[in-house]
Amino acid sequence: MSDQLWLPGFDDPVAKYPNIYFALRPDAQFATHIARAAVRDRDLFSLQGKLIEAPRLHISLLGIHDPRMRPDKMIAGLRAIGESVREAPFEIHFDRIVSFRGGKQKPRVLVSDDGGAAIKSFQRAIIGVLADAGVSLSVRREFTPHMTLMYATTAISEVPIEPIRWMATRFALIESVIGDRRHNVRGEWALRA
Repeated sequence: MSDQLWLPGFDDPVAKYPNIYFALRPDAQFATHIARAAVRDRDLFSLQGKLIEAPRLHISLLGIHDPRMRPDKMIAGLRAIGESVREAPFEIHFDRIVSFRGGKQKPRVLVSDDGGAAIKSFQRAIIGVLADAGVSLSVRREFTPHMTLMYATTAISEVPIEPIRWMATRFALIESVIGDRRHNVRGEWALRA
């Protein structure tokens, strides 16, 4: 049951529930480099759609949604989880841009030939810390590590690119509301073994 009162005729708090998730974010230098690659891809294929601004580029690791709990309380608990994660920094690399199929929007994303093995391993580490804290999650078996560059109006074929590499040294807890172009960082931690 939600701690928040909801009255008919007023906005439903569940409808405005934010996305809350753990993510990896490139530093400003690499984010700018990746944003330039997105512009080149868009221009090369004359794609229409919305580019993701450099400060919002990220790799979603694990979304957490519980409309029964107020977001501020959930964020407080997840901040404690973030503090408990102990993993060493690791290299991230992407070597292809692909289109994900979907509804009206066709996300254009960076992916890796190795399937993002290091990213998957880090996601499993976070899931383990959550489980140790007594949080049970329903996690999709198929997790494709990726970074969304833009939401295009058409899907096109895969494009190999010069590999984009950087060391993941930090991870974050992000809160965003659908339709709001801001990502609010609610916690950020250094990776350390």
